[in-house]
Amino acid sequence: TRSRVEDDRERLFLALKPLLRRLDAACACAERERAPLPGRLADACALADLAQIVRRVSAGAADLTHSVPGEAWLDEILFSHVQEDWFFTCAQGAVRLELSGAAVYRLGCFAGDGALRALGAALHRARPVPSPTSTGRLLDVSLRAELEEDFSPRAPAQTRGAGGRPADAPPAARGSSAASPAAEGAPTSATSAFSSTAPAY
Repeated sequence: TRSRVEDDRERLFLALKPLLRRLDAACACAERERAPLPGRLADACALADLAQIVRRVSAGAADLTHSVPGEAWLDEILFSHVQEDWFFTCAQGAVRLELSGAAVYRLGCFAGDGALRALGAALHRARPVPSPTSTGRLLDVSLRAELEEDFSPRAPAQTRGAGGRPADAPPAARGSSAASPAAEGAPTSATSAFSSTAPAY
């Protein structure tokens, strides 16, 4: 019988390699981009969602969820918020925006960032706005119960600890030494992360 792609590491590598190369290219371009915040949020969520899908399809062999998108990109979204629906960005200056709290919350969950989760919950509580992509809206369903619990007025505040890291993040959350590819000497790009365990060609 023919093996399924996800059960055959060689076929899985060949199927994912072009996708991972494009993911690397997208991340490299994004670090230099200065665009309106709604577009930056949509792009960050798209990359985080893709990283989650790749991890699931590869049964964890290609796990990029702790490095995509990068911390600077997450900080750009978090620290642009001033109060309520006011934001300040390099591309737009001071501006009122209706961002999707559900999208910000999902990004915080995937990144292991409690402060970003708290911002998403607050935005969603003030004005529920759907995630900007269909994939995001599908993934939001799995986090709906957590989001409703977090945006409850009784939910404890989630903040970042020293060095801008999530104060309530588990040991393997983004920004911790346990999750940092550099700290473990692991590959830092999407392609090399999977190539290091895939067959050589």
